Amino acid sequence: MAFFRNSECPLLDFHARWGDQALYEAVSVCALFNYMNRLVEGLGIKAGPDYFKVSSQRLAEHGYGGLIKLIKQG
Repeated sequence: MAFFRNSECPLLDFHARWGDQALYEAVSVCALFNYMNRLVEGLGIKAGPDYFKVSSQRLAEHGYGGLIKLIKQG
């Protein structure tokens, strides 16, 4: 981050309020979503309305913790 002056870098402001672990997790989540979006777009994956119904219900009820459970199931 040396190429920014402290007053210009938004990550330094987050770092001052969140701490190392929270900043790492926020950046990791953004990177994962970026990767997944590119993968889905690049492969031309399409989902039907029934997927969106189930997925939105899972997010509303469990947040992203439900997605973690699905990933662990395998």
